[in-house]
Amino acid sequence: MRALLPELPNTKRTRFKDEYKLKPSDARQICEDIDTANFVEHVFSELYAWLESLDAVEDIEAEKAKLAKLVSGWLLSKLGGLLATRSETISTMKVNPENFAELITLIATRKINNTSGLKVLEAMLVDGNDPTHIMEEQQLGQVQDEDALVSIVTGVIENYPAEVARYKAGEEQLIKFLIGMIMKASEGTADPGMAKNILLVELNKD
Repeated sequence: MRALLPELPNTKRTRFKDEYKLKPSDARQICEDIDTANFVEHVFSELYAWLESLDAVEDIEAEKAKLAKLVSGWLLSKLGGLLATRSETISTMKVNPENFAELITLIATRKINNTSGLKVLEAMLVDGNDPTHIMEEQQLGQVQDEDALVSIVTGVIENYPAEVARYKAGEEQLIKFLIGMIMKASEGTADPGMAKNILLVELNKD
Protein backbone atom coordinates (compact mmCIF):
# COMPACT_ATOMS: atom_id res chain seq x y z
CA MET A 1 0.00 0.00 0.00
CA ARG A 2 2.81 2.39 0.91
CA ALA A 3 4.46 1.79 -2.47
CA LEU A 4 1.23 2.70 -4.26
CA LEU A 5 0.87 6.04 -2.49
CA PRO A 6 1.85 9.17 -4.47
CA GLU A 7 4.88 11.12 -3.29
CA LEU A 8 3.85 13.33 -0.39
CA PRO A 9 4.41 17.12 -0.72
CA ASN A 10 6.92 17.26 2.14
CA THR A 11 8.91 14.37 0.65
CA LYS A 12 8.85 16.01 -2.77
CA ARG A 13 10.09 19.34 -1.34
CA THR A 14 12.97 17.60 0.39
CA ARG A 15 13.87 15.66 -2.75
CA PHE A 16 13.78 18.81 -4.90
CA LYS A 17 16.12 20.55 -2.47
CA ASP A 18 18.52 17.61 -2.35
CA GLU A 19 18.38 16.48 -5.98
CA TYR A 20 18.11 19.81 -7.81
CA LYS A 21 19.65 22.09 -5.14
CA LEU A 22 16.64 24.41 -5.08
CA LYS A 23 16.38 26.86 -2.21
CA PRO A 24 13.85 25.69 0.43
CA SER A 25 11.52 28.62 -0.30
CA ASP A 26 11.59 27.92 -4.06
CA ALA A 27 11.07 24.18 -3.55
CA ARG A 28 8.11 24.91 -1.29
CA GLN A 29 6.49 27.26 -3.81
CA ILE A 30 7.06 24.90 -6.73
CA CYS A 31 5.70 21.86 -4.88
CA GLU A 32 2.50 23.64 -3.85
CA ASP A 33 1.09 22.77 -7.28
CA ILE A 34 1.49 19.28 -8.72
CA ASP A 35 1.46 20.52 -12.33
CA THR A 36 4.26 23.00 -11.59
CA ALA A 37 6.27 20.36 -9.74
CA ASN A 38 5.96 17.90 -12.62
CA PHE A 39 6.86 20.62 -15.13
CA VAL A 40 9.97 21.58 -13.16
CA GLU A 41 11.07 17.96 -12.82
CA HIS A 42 10.96 17.53 -16.59
CA VAL A 43 12.70 20.90 -17.09
CA PHE A 44 15.70 19.87 -14.98
CA SER A 45 15.96 16.52 -16.76
CA GLU A 46 15.93 18.20 -20.17
CA LEU A 47 18.27 21.01 -19.01
CA TYR A 48 20.95 18.59 -17.83
CA ALA A 49 20.65 16.66 -21.10
CA TRP A 50 21.01 19.87 -23.15
CA LEU A 51 24.09 21.01 -21.25
CA GLU A 52 25.74 17.60 -21.45
CA SER A 53 25.09 17.30 -25.19
CA LEU A 54 26.66 20.72 -25.77
CA ASP A 55 29.61 20.04 -23.42
CA ALA A 56 28.67 23.41 -21.90
CA VAL A 57 29.32 22.38 -18.30
CA GLU A 58 32.27 20.33 -17.06
CA ASP A 59 30.53 19.13 -13.90
CA ILE A 60 26.73 19.27 -13.70
CA GLU A 61 26.76 18.47 -9.97
CA ALA A 62 29.01 21.43 -9.23
CA GLU A 63 26.71 23.76 -11.17
CA LYS A 64 23.37 22.49 -9.85
CA ALA A 65 22.83 25.32 -7.34
CA LYS A 66 23.50 27.96 -10.01
CA LEU A 67 21.22 26.20 -12.49
CA ALA A 68 18.51 25.83 -9.85
CA LYS A 69 18.60 29.57 -9.19
CA LEU A 70 18.31 30.24 -12.94
CA VAL A 71 15.38 27.84 -13.40
CA SER A 72 13.46 29.03 -10.34
CA GLY A 73 14.00 32.69 -11.20
CA TRP A 74 12.71 32.31 -14.72
CA LEU A 75 9.89 30.01 -13.70
CA LEU A 76 8.52 31.72 -10.59
CA SER A 77 9.23 35.35 -11.46
CA LYS A 78 9.31 35.84 -15.21
CA LEU A 79 7.10 32.99 -16.44
CA GLY A 80 4.82 33.32 -13.44
CA GLY A 81 4.35 37.03 -14.09
CA LEU A 82 3.59 36.51 -17.77
CA LEU A 83 1.10 33.75 -17.02
CA ALA A 84 -0.69 35.95 -14.51
CA THR A 85 -1.14 38.75 -17.06
CA ARG A 86 -2.41 36.24 -19.62
CA SER A 87 -4.70 34.45 -17.14
CA GLU A 88 -2.95 31.17 -17.95
CA THR A 89 -1.39 28.41 -15.87
CA ILE A 90 1.42 25.92 -16.21
CA SER A 91 -1.11 23.30 -17.31
CA THR A 92 -2.79 25.48 -19.96
CA MET A 93 0.19 27.31 -21.47
CA LYS A 94 1.78 26.36 -24.79
CA VAL A 95 5.34 26.17 -23.44
CA ASN A 96 6.47 22.60 -22.80
CA PRO A 97 9.30 21.55 -20.45
CA GLU A 98 11.67 20.74 -23.33
CA ASN A 99 11.41 24.23 -24.80
CA PHE A 100 11.64 25.94 -21.42
CA ALA A 101 14.80 23.93 -20.68
CA GLU A 102 16.17 24.96 -24.07
CA LEU A 103 15.54 28.61 -23.20
CA ILE A 104 17.39 28.20 -19.89
CA THR A 105 20.24 26.56 -21.80
CA LEU A 106 20.49 29.52 -24.19
CA ILE A 107 20.66 31.88 -21.21
CA ALA A 108 23.11 29.73 -19.24
CA THR A 109 25.47 29.47 -22.23
CA ARG A 110 25.15 33.22 -22.95
CA LYS A 111 23.67 32.70 -26.38
CA ILE A 112 20.98 35.14 -25.33
CA ASN A 113 20.75 37.75 -22.56
CA ASN A 114 17.96 38.28 -20.04
CA THR A 115 16.28 41.09 -21.97
CA SER A 116 16.11 39.09 -25.18
CA GLY A 117 15.27 35.95 -23.23
CA LEU A 118 12.12 37.58 -21.91
CA LYS A 119 11.10 38.52 -25.46
CA VAL A 120 11.65 34.93 -26.54
CA LEU A 121 9.60 33.62 -23.61
CA GLU A 122 6.72 35.96 -24.48
CA ALA A 123 6.77 34.65 -28.06
CA MET A 124 6.88 31.06 -26.82
CA LEU A 125 3.69 31.64 -24.85
CA VAL A 126 1.96 32.88 -28.00
CA ASP A 127 2.77 30.06 -30.41
CA GLY A 128 4.59 27.37 -28.43
CA ASN A 129 7.55 27.55 -30.80
CA ASP A 130 11.03 26.49 -29.74
CA PRO A 131 13.28 29.30 -28.38
CA THR A 132 16.18 28.84 -30.79
CA HIS A 133 13.85 29.30 -33.76
CA ILE A 134 12.36 32.46 -32.20
CA MET A 135 15.82 33.81 -31.31
CA GLU A 136 17.08 33.36 -34.87
CA GLU A 137 13.87 34.59 -36.50
CA GLN A 138 13.79 37.79 -34.43
CA GLN A 139 17.60 38.17 -34.41
CA LEU A 140 17.73 38.26 -30.62
CA GLY A 141 20.93 36.27 -30.16
CA GLN A 142 23.83 37.78 -28.23
CA VAL A 143 26.18 39.65 -30.58
CA GLN A 144 29.67 38.26 -30.00
CA ASP A 145 31.10 39.11 -33.42
CA GLU A 146 34.03 41.42 -32.70
CA ASP A 147 33.80 43.40 -35.94
CA ALA A 148 30.08 44.03 -35.42
CA LEU A 149 30.70 45.16 -31.84
CA VAL A 150 33.55 47.46 -32.86
CA SER A 151 31.18 49.16 -35.31
CA ILE A 152 28.55 49.66 -32.59
CA VAL A 153 31.12 50.92 -30.06
CA THR A 154 32.73 53.42 -32.43
CA GLY A 155 29.28 54.68 -33.37
CA VAL A 156 28.47 55.37 -29.72
CA ILE A 157 31.82 57.12 -29.20
CA GLU A 158 31.10 59.37 -32.20
CA ASN A 159 27.55 60.11 -31.01
CA TYR A 160 28.54 61.10 -27.46
CA PRO A 161 31.72 63.21 -27.77
CA ALA A 162 30.97 65.27 -24.64
CA GLU A 163 30.62 62.18 -22.44
CA VAL A 164 33.74 60.63 -23.98
CA ALA A 165 35.71 63.80 -23.26
CA ARG A 166 34.50 63.86 -19.65
CA TYR A 167 35.44 60.20 -19.23
CA LYS A 168 38.92 60.88 -20.54
CA ALA A 169 39.16 63.86 -18.18
CA GLY A 170 38.67 61.56 -15.21
CA GLU A 171 34.92 60.92 -14.84
CA GLU A 172 35.34 57.16 -14.96
CA GLN A 173 31.74 56.50 -13.88
CA LEU A 174 30.66 57.52 -17.39
CA ILE A 175 31.84 54.12 -18.62
CA LYS A 176 28.50 52.76 -17.38
CA PHE A 177 26.61 55.37 -19.41
CA LEU A 178 28.57 54.53 -22.56
CA ILE A 179 28.03 50.78 -22.09
CA GLY A 180 24.34 51.51 -21.62
CA MET A 181 24.28 53.36 -24.93
CA ILE A 182 26.03 50.42 -26.61
CA MET A 183 23.38 48.05 -25.26
CA LYS A 184 20.67 50.43 -26.46
CA ALA A 185 22.23 50.74 -29.92
CA SER A 186 22.43 46.95 -30.20
CA GLU A 187 18.87 46.58 -28.88
CA GLY A 188 20.21 44.63 -25.92
CA THR A 189 22.01 42.00 -27.98
CA ALA A 190 25.64 43.04 -27.45
CA ASP A 191 27.73 40.85 -25.18
CA PRO A 192 28.34 43.27 -22.25
CA GLY A 193 31.78 41.90 -21.38
CA MET A 194 33.08 42.07 -24.93
CA ALA A 195 31.45 45.48 -25.43
CA LYS A 196 33.21 46.89 -22.36
CA ASN A 197 36.61 45.52 -23.42
CA ILE A 198 36.28 46.95 -26.93
CA LEU A 199 35.05 50.28 -25.54
CA LEU A 200 38.08 50.58 -23.24
CA VAL A 201 40.42 49.79 -26.12
CA GLU A 202 38.76 52.40 -28.36
CA LEU A 203 38.72 55.05 -25.63
CA ASN A 204 42.44 54.58 -24.96
CA LYS A 205 43.41 55.05 -28.58
CA ASP A 206 45.27 58.26 -29.37
